[in-house]
Amino acid sequence: MVAGSALAVAAGVLAPSPIAGAGPAPCAASGSAATASGVLNAASGFLDAHPDANNVLAAAISRPPAKARSSATPDQLAALFDALSS
Repeated sequence: MVAGSALAVAAGVLAPSPIAGAGPAPCAASGSAATASGVLNAASGFLDAHPDANNVLAAAISRPPAKARSSATPDQLAALFDALSS
């Protein structure tokens, strides 16, 4: 019985233990969703604070892709880059 107890204690000491506070694996779907949520929340705040950038992107997403690429005016692009740099 003592040998069995000693073996159990040795197994507990030698067995790897989980790291305290370890989060989910970085490649888990929940981790990806949390990252995407944070990025989208930050983008929303940025666009709310920069109406010129918001207007450029809103205009672009309302058009077909080919037309959106070719229809931004120089003033719209300048406003977007100014907003992004501030």
